[in-house]
Amino acid sequence: MNANSRKADDRNEGSWEQYLLDAARKVRDATSSLLNLEGVLTRVCEKLTSSQDFDFVALQLLRPAERVIETVVGSGRAEQWGGLGWKHYLDDDPSARDIQADIVLAVPPRAEVIAGWDNRFDRWIYKEFHHQGFERVFVPIIVTKDDSGRLVEDWFNHCELTVVRGVDRAGGCSASLELIPPPGDHAVEVIGTVEAGYVNETVAAGGLISQEHYVERVDQLIERAKALFKATAEHALEIWRARMPSALQVVTDCAMGILGGDSASLHFHYDPPQRRYVYELSCGRIGRRFLNDNRPRENGLGQQAIKAGKPMCVPNPTQDTDFRGSSDLNPSLLEKGISALAAIPMFVRDHKGVVYVHFHRPHEFSQDEIKRLQIFVDWCADALAHYVTYRQMRERARQLASLHSIVQSIVSNPEKKDLLRHIAWNTLNTLAADVVTIHECSGGKFLAPAVAARLITDEAMLSEVRPQDAPALVASQGRPIYAEESVTHPLLNEDLGSNATDGRQPFVVRERIKSSAAIPLRAGDETLGVMFVNYRRCHEFPDEEKNTIAVLASAACIAIKNKRLLEAIPEDLEAVVREIIATLDLPQVLSRVVKRAVEITGADLGVVSRLDPATQELVIHAKYPRHETVEPSWTRIKMGEGITGWVAVNKRPALVDKLSVDLRHRPFFSVEGSALCVPLLDSGGRTLGVLGVKSNKVSAFGGFRQRMLEVLANYAVIAIQNAESQTKLIAGETIATVGGLATQLVHWMNADVGLIRGKAKQIQDAPGGDDETKKLASEILALADQVASETSRLGSWIVEPSENVDLYTVVGEALRLVAPPSDITADIDLSKVPTWVTASRQQLVYVFVNLIQNASDAMRSGGRLTIEGGCSELDGISWVTLRVSDTGIGIPSEIIDHIFELGSSTKRGAEGRLGLGLWWAKTYVERLGGQLTVTSKPGVETCFTLSLPVAGSIYSKGE
Repeated sequence: MNANSRKADDRNEGSWEQYLLDAARKVRDATSSLLNLEGVLTRVCEKLTSSQDFDFVALQLLRPAERVIETVVGSGRAEQWGGLGWKHYLDDDPSARDIQADIVLAVPPRAEVIAGWDNRFDRWIYKEFHHQGFERVFVPIIVTKDDSGRLVEDWFNHCELTVVRGVDRAGGCSASLELIPPPGDHAVEVIGTVEAGYVNETVAAGGLISQEHYVERVDQLIERAKALFKATAEHALEIWRARMPSALQVVTDCAMGILGGDSASLHFHYDPPQRRYVYELSCGRIGRRFLNDNRPRENGLGQQAIKAGKPMCVPNPTQDTDFRGSSDLNPSLLEKGISALAAIPMFVRDHKGVVYVHFHRPHEFSQDEIKRLQIFVDWCADALAHYVTYRQMRERARQLASLHSIVQSIVSNPEKKDLLRHIAWNTLNTLAADVVTIHECSGGKFLAPAVAARLITDEAMLSEVRPQDAPALVASQGRPIYAEESVTHPLLNEDLGSNATDGRQPFVVRERIKSSAAIPLRAGDETLGVMFVNYRRCHEFPDEEKNTIAVLASAACIAIKNKRLLEAIPEDLEAVVREIIATLDLPQVLSRVVKRAVEITGADLGVVSRLDPATQELVIHAKYPRHETVEPSWTRIKMGEGITGWVAVNKRPALVDKLSVDLRHRPFFSVEGSALCVPLLDSGGRTLGVLGVKSNKVSAFGGFRQRMLEVLANYAVIAIQNAESQTKLIAGETIATVGGLATQLVHWMNADVGLIRGKAKQIQDAPGGDDETKKLASEILALADQVASETSRLGSWIVEPSENVDLYTVVGEALRLVAPPSDITADIDLSKVPTWVTASRQQLVYVFVNLIQNASDAMRSGGRLTIEGGCSELDGISWVTLRVSDTGIGIPSEIIDHIFELGSSTKRGAEGRLGLGLWWAKTYVERLGGQLTVTSKPGVETCFTLSLPVAGSIYSKGE
């Protein structure tokens, strides 16, 4: 037993605890540095841009677990696409690779200079972002390691780049710079790419240049490429230290130190197709050659530890075995001089790994030291899980922003040529798919599809879609298909179905498709087409990806509907309709509708009122001009009240030449005159609202203007429904993202709070402590309990399936959880409330917990909490309405319009700092097809009104 081993064994309990805490602190520091990845990348991107005065720079990072390279940040012209998170798969087939993937997989590593076109470019990105005039340098981001696995810092000062001329072709020219690595046994690892370059304004403007100019520009860029290669290499370590392998290396080093071992290795995130772990690191007396020659075996010690969920070691302290006699040992380890081995499993969310500590000398493990190492590895797993969760939240938030941007750009350009192809390419790059096709269906026939791909057989998409072909079969089924094995699915591989393809190979066979998603595009009962997302590798479809595909499929539906709208509208309304369908922002839709209504009718004032089906009130949502005043009592009117209410009930227009003699008229506006109101009806004839205009003149409107307003109202309904549908999809994505992470977040927070409580309790109970210290420990315990309470409320965000939920039970549980103080009188009357709604029970409980807690917080000096409800029916739909009101301080007028916004809060404490509660409540209620509104008279009453469709109602959507 050597000095290191004795040092490890001889540590007393106090020093062991301190050593473990120090090691855990190093891992925490390492994982904390990973949270600054975006800042590191932005800083590096700016430095590279300024170093040679590039017009643009984009950074792409390798995601080894998914085998994709993703564009993460851009500067200059690259800001347009740099943050959209587009991905390209590292395909084994060179002909199917994007340029970025080709740079990553090049052996030996190389940089490339390209002026003009190259067949590896993404055709859509090239065209969409006007890359015709780009002259570019592509450089790998490289780190190198010596034989021990340690990073080499200045390797780029000892290597060479040799220039290999490319093949000149019409419209482009290129050259490669191949890396001759520095002398010594170095391993080169590519972790990403840099794309940088300049814009040739002549070509960008559509001008032509000679082939000789392309060749000349490539020659000039070669020296720039060499300089960029070196500058990128100088920053590579900075990027590497902000990524997962850096933290895993710290774990490996500390694990070896804890046991006083001679070497250690860490293997994490197993990749079945590659039959190896994504991350493998080592330290001590072994290096990368050892890792390459001694892969963890399927039934080896590490796999046994993972399956059992506990450490394994040889020799085993609980068994009479020696190292050489163990059947669990990889025989090749004996040849490497290893005499003892411990394997500690590591679980980070859904990913598994194992940490090995080796002794190259005889060593007998004690149960205590193995337990300590397991404690340390568990701490590491928690720290890494925090990071993984953070990264997933950041990436999902970025993807949501990207999706919103994509959908908005599609909607705002309804006349854009090849709009469906635009959606297909966005889908392909967002999901790193291989082939995306969108088949539009019109009059029962499928049109030529929009295709995004590098097709193996171009003619595959040109043939007519027959009834036995996949698009027609999927459309007739009407439900999404997510097939991890496309060739075994009877609708995707037509040869397996009842209608064979008469010898023609199915598309999934011709294009070597392995996994597919097939989404029917439907608007009501009408089939608009089918979208296919195909992969040439085995691919799973997690729920969050299904949600993303649903958002993109919805965009395709909107694009098809808008295109057909523009083809059918009257010529004199074309510009008006084009404007109102060119956004998915609902307030903007309504503002545009009412403004155009005033303009096409020559009115003095226009109003859009939306129906609140639960209260059967028409509520003004937009008016034009905005400065025009409306009597406050008329901002919400009952169905049947006044001309507007009459139109809503009777579902017919009302043209009133003289308001003063019309018996239906109420003094809605301050000036007499004439009015024209038309209903907003959905495809089922249900009232959504009323669009009305008024003139200060008598007989200002006639039959022609009425017909114009009716046409506008029809298109307005479509625009409103498009906006609401897309808002709910995006909201559902957001809820699924945050809610799906809540379980782990609560677990980790509770674990950390538990550690804090344990330490504080030890201090509080320790004999002989001074009073001040014990008082401080008591305060820490109280604060920990408060955090634990807030954490338990976050736990209610966990995503659950929908079910029929009893509102009595939900409200009762929410009251029990909040437990308002004794100076608050609770007045609960739910006798008129229908019992059942469709929702996730735990999430609906949280909605009421939030409303009741807000009410309690507003009544610091006591007051009355009232929860009452009722029901209503409209167009055959039953609604339940509950009102949660308090007699507290109220909500200031300058805040109330923003109270439901994400991040908005007037509260103290953990939830207040996040500003999530009311945003979550409103988003969730709207996802269920309901509404959540608020009114407040400071110092008198604040009332939150929640409306939901009754379970079984045709509007009861659940989740």
